[in-house]
Amino acid sequence: MRPFALVAVAFLAIASTTVQAGSFYACVNSDGGNCTERQCSKGNCCNFQADMKNNMASGCAANRVGCTIYYNSNCQGQSFLLDNQCFQNLPAFIKNNNASVRCHF
Repeated sequence: MRPFALVAVAFLAIASTTVQAGSFYACVNSDGGNCTERQCSKGNCCNFQADMKNNMASGCAANRVGCTIYYNSNCQGQSFLLDNQCFQNLPAFIKNNNASVRCHF
C-alpha cells in the first residue's frame, strides 16, 4: 500500500505542475481586478485574443519562472517580465498597450 501511495503522490505532483505550466492571470483592472486565467504552451508566442489585446493592466504568472508580456503581436517590441507575485500592475509603457505573451518554465 505504501508504494502505491508514493506513486500516487508523485503523479499528482507532476500533474499539478503540468496544469500550471504556461498559465498566467490577465487582469483588465489594476491590482488584480477582473482577471481570467490564460494558457500559452511552453516557449510559444501567443497573441492575445481580442478581449485582452491592449486591455491588460495587471496580472501574474502561475509558474515560478514567469511570462513575458510584449507590446506588439508575435512577441515583438518592448516587453515586461510578469513574475508569480500576484498581482503586478504593468508599467505605464505597456499597460493597456500589450498584444502577446511568452511563458517560460
